[in-house]
Amino acid sequence: MRCDQSSATGFAPGELLLGRKLVYPVEFDANDVDLTGTEFTTPLVLGLKQIHDENFSLAHRKIQKSQNRYKKKYDRHHKTKKFQFKVGDKVQYRRHKSKRAHSKITSQWVPIEGYYLIFSVVKKRKTVILQTPIGKILKKKQPFDRIRKYQGK
Repeated sequence: MRCDQSSATGFAPGELLLGRKLVYPVEFDANDVDLTGTEFTTPLVLGLKQIHDENFSLAHRKIQKSQNRYKKKYDRHHKTKKFQFKVGDKVQYRRHKSKRAHSKITSQWVPIEGYYLIFSVVKKRKTVILQTPIGKILKKKQPFDRIRKYQGK
């Protein structure tokens, strides 16, 4: 596992750790690797550090690219949208409907014939606090995914 190249980084984990291509035990047996005259000198250590830094920066860029690609696929699959509302916008919220409730209300968007104003946005919790047009603040916070722009006039 430490010798196999990762699709996210493009490097084997051992290669990132050592800063060079890995030497496998099979290569020692076949005498493919020449280790004569190898010493740990300052230029060699500095060269390995530079290779190490270059590999890590390249791996970091590849990981970022892979994460962005994954995020786009996730967002597309789950149909997520960036929250685009601001304080003072006219909105309606979707009523949570229990599977056991047998309500006769036909509209799931509240209020049916009007709108609420966004009083504040809590981005950390992904919720909004709403208020009525006359200024009364609602107690229950509504999550981003249950808010839509008011479609009336």
